[in-house]
Amino acid sequence: MASLLGFRIEAIVVTGQMELTTEEIVDAVGLDATRSLVFLDANVARGQLLALPLVESASVRKFYPDRVEIAVTERKPFAVWQQEGSFSVISADGTSIDSARDGRFSHLPLVVGEGADAAAGEFLPVLAKFPGVAKKTYGAVRIGDRRWNLRLTNGFDVKLPDEGVEAALAKLDGLIRDGKIMSRDLVSIDLRDKKRTLVRLTPEAAKTAREAMAKAKKAGGQT
Repeated sequence: MASLLGFRIEAIVVTGQMELTTEEIVDAVGLDATRSLVFLDANVARGQLLALPLVESASVRKFYPDRVEIAVTERKPFAVWQQEGSFSVISADGTSIDSARDGRFSHLPLVVGEGADAAAGEFLPVLAKFPGVAKKTYGAVRIGDRRWNLRLTNGFDVKLPDEGVEAALAKLDGLIRDGKIMSRDLVSIDLRDKKRTLVRLTPEAAKTAREAMAKAKKAGGQT
């Protein structure tokens, strides 16, 4: 009856969307040309929009006799989260907002493991303070939901501490700038102990180091 009285929805204005299409937003609210403005509950419609993972905030306003205005703010893609073989795009608060189906999000940092989604929002801004480290980082792996390992682009791992992460990253940044740790002879570097840095060599490099030490020791004994 309301539509017969001139309250049929004739105009739908949608603003603020970036990744979502207008059609996806309209469909989420269930609007169409047969819907009456009188019977549209703006609060319910807003709740339907907030149920979309990409939507951070939304408003729905009715303007009689025939117009609806919808405004949305989308969550911004922040990182790609890998968990048990699946890849999801997450926002800074850890919400999964999309699947990483193609290369659109390949520029985003990669975080891996249980709890990495929730912890990324705190960790990645700290990592970003050290562009030299971030550039050399392939991905950040969450360990026991309490600390991080970095997998560098040359394939070896950096073990970061539970606390004092920024200081450890500063040390790592210095080592990278000095060209001391990007050698392929390394397997991992352990920065969990702030008093010392532990380095693990590849088996081949370790063998070479042992032979060199034995040779030096032997030469020293002959003098």
